[in-house]
Amino acid sequence: MKPTKAFFDGSKFGDKKIREFFKDVAKESVDSERGMAIILAAYIEDVLNEILKKHLVSEKTYKKKFSRLSFDQLITWCYLAGLINEEIREDLDKIRDIRNKFAHKIDITSFNHQWVASRCNNFHALKVLNKVLPNVELRTAKEKYLSVATLYLGLLLEKTKSIKRIK
Repeated sequence: MKPTKAFFDGSKFGDKKIREFFKDVAKESVDSERGMAIILAAYIEDVLNEILKKHLVSEKTYKKKFSRLSFDQLITWCYLAGLINEEIREDLDKIRDIRNKFAHKIDITSFNHQWVASRCNNFHALKVLNKVLPNVELRTAKEKYLSVATLYLGLLLEKTKSIKRIK
């Protein structure tokens, strides 16, 4: 079975943030691979921000010290705090790198670009997706990016529900 637009429509997800993401993608960016990569990475960045905020000692500490962290810094802090593992950190760094290339390199407009495709082919999460969805063949770099990034968005959103504030 080849994934289609319906595969990524988000209707099966109950979380509001995921539904918002799919609405944004469907409304604004379906025809723009650049837009898709940037929007999905922005949602992941927002959720990492929420995870770190919930984990820290107080809202005041968060606002004073951490409220302006970059995507790279959020990934690093979540990893150092033990909130994500090494493989997730590496995949999130690839998502961030891909987002940055789409945002800052005018010649990169497609997931088919050699540099982007090579990153998408090396996500650790592809192994998990192949086990969980054995009948779904992710052939293109775009399908791989969307599937992996959406998987992480869902997993990170679930993580926000179980975060314990450090004392």
